[in-house]
Amino acid sequence: MNTQIQSSLNTQLFFNQIFSIDAVIEAAPFVEMVEEKRKLVVFNPEVARLPRLSDHESLISWLLRASGILDKEVIKEAFEIALIHGVDPFDVLTMTGMLSNLDLKLARQASQLVSSNLIYRGFAATAIAYASQNYMDLQAALGELDLNPQAPFKKNPLVILLEQAKVLPTRVLLKARQEALATGVTVGWVLISRNLCNQNFLKTMLESLIAVQNGRIDFAHVVSLIERSIKQDDMKNIDSIVNSHIEMNTQERIFGNFLLGSGNLNLDDWLFCAEICVSEHMSMFEVCRELNVVKPASLEGIDQLSCALASKQLQARQCTAMLEQYRKQAA
Repeated sequence: MNTQIQSSLNTQLFFNQIFSIDAVIEAAPFVEMVEEKRKLVVFNPEVARLPRLSDHESLISWLLRASGILDKEVIKEAFEIALIHGVDPFDVLTMTGMLSNLDLKLARQASQLVSSNLIYRGFAATAIAYASQNYMDLQAALGELDLNPQAPFKKNPLVILLEQAKVLPTRVLLKARQEALATGVTVGWVLISRNLCNQNFLKTMLESLIAVQNGRIDFAHVVSLIERSIKQDDMKNIDSIVNSHIEMNTQERIFGNFLLGSGNLNLDDWLFCAEICVSEHMSMFEVCRELNVVKPASLEGIDQLSCALASKQLQARQCTAMLEQYRKQAA
């Protein structure tokens, strides 16, 4: 058989295998095992997606449910009893032992911060849960989670890079960090929306930080490269300058580019996921899976495809052809 035809057949067989439902079913035990080990903490999708019980549900009630302290049936029953007897529903919960005074205090304090537009309600619920589980006050929990309204996200690698490379004035960056805390988005998202940073530069920084996270380059080296480019007013070439010092053909780098190339993520979503990846010290695969922004079948297939290219089981042109075929099928 002609070698080119055989190669095409092998490529098609590989494509059918990695993007089939069967491939995802076989990988399911692995995915389940990973989920038990790694969960998003600050950007918890389960908290963000929790709806209100009704238009009349109070913020304190929602926070207690979102933090996992009370479930909706307990809340509903307490409100029904309170309505009948004309008492405060939270008094019902504390008097019956369903809610501790400490947890109620945490929820009330968090509610004040949310109402003052200092913190996003999802972040507040995460802080309540953390404080309750670790028997600490709310301020201590906010500090440990890097959600302190006075100086949020100071441990975020992107923020540290922006500060050390002197990309933005400290005051401007702090304001962006506080806006991110108040609205529930990433710092990078705010920088883009406020035209404080362009997408390509942010992508370069995040790819660099992912490389740092995976031991491919030193953080100090990345800082010096970006700082030098800013001083030399050579921001147009920052991407090529930084990339020349980072290994390109790594699985994590290829995986990220395939997410974009396949159309599964647009650049805005990629930037959002990548910042969560570096701030929560997780892989891009794990973040996309936890946020459910890419269908499981597609995510598994792209992961296997990137592994095949990184290990040189496939050539770049074969992967390009597969991604094009995938895009046509998904359209």
